[in-house]
Amino acid sequence: LQRSEFLRVLQSCVERLPERVAIVFTMRTIDGLDTDEIRDLLGVSAGNFWVMMHRARMSVRRCIEAKWFIPGRSSTTG
Repeated sequence: LQRSEFLRVLQSCVERLPERVAIVFTMRTIDGLDTDEIRDLLGVSAGNFWVMMHRARMSVRRCIEAKWFIPGRSSTTG
């Protein structure tokens, strides 16, 4: 149950990202595609890829912290 709740939070956070950034993040983090493969498919430079990944990770991290780690929330009750 907690896993499915977390996945809903994660999906909600990814949906808040700019479309291109969300695509890069999803392809790398969730789909597990290789960095070079993603860059070739989307036609982005290495520098641009890593900037988008950094921005996505920071944004998703902040979002998850705000939505998942709610003060007073028990980790056993979800």
